[in-house]
Amino acid sequence: MKKYNWLLKILGCATLLVFAALVYFVFEEKIVYLLTGIAVIIFALIRLVPLIKSLKTDNAKILNSVEIVGNIVIGALLLIFTFTESTAMKSIYKYLLASVLYFRGLVYFITTSVFKEETDTSQFWFHIIFLTLGAVIAVIPQITAELLSVLLVVLSLLVALYLGISGGMGYANYRKNFNNNSSNQRDLENKRPEQEKRSDVNNFPQDEKRDRPYVN
Repeated sequence: MKKYNWLLKILGCATLLVFAALVYFVFEEKIVYLLTGIAVIIFALIRLVPLIKSLKTDNAKILNSVEIVGNIVIGALLLIFTFTESTAMKSIYKYLLASVLYFRGLVYFITTSVFKEETDTSQFWFHIIFLTLGAVIAVIPQITAELLSVLLVVLSLLVALYLGISGGMGYANYRKNFNNNSSNQRDLENKRPEQEKRSDVNNFPQDEKRDRPYVN
């Protein structure tokens, strides 16, 4: 599964690009709720198995699992309110979105600093952005759904860029390993007939000499 992580990243990149295009070109509050809910659920599910398998400590696995379940619940709420006539979502949408971003950053820093899980520089800066955006969205009252849609487009493009680059590098490594394995396999197959031939040549005279009658 790990060697195909690049494929999940490329799929995630494509999904984010489609999401950004739909939010930008077809802006309507309910459509934003719908697309946000779908995106939150998809990325929670995509992260579930690879993330839990890659984490080393049980506490980190539990913490990240709780966060992922929380994201799925928030995504489901966004989908439910999309198909209802309630106006409550207008007032709580930004808090749901802020909680997804803020807790993603918070869980990341707890996972890496407290539980000592591995990370890299790009992930560090992306989670700084998530943490900051989550806090800003939650505390500034002037932020509207329209402004949030613009922020979502920008954030989606940034994450899509990261996933695209990371997925492309992963695919390049996958192809390199695949070609190396294929080359090694061909070398083994080419060596095997030569070894068998040498073995037959060495064995044949001995058998022939053993069966041949002695002549003085």
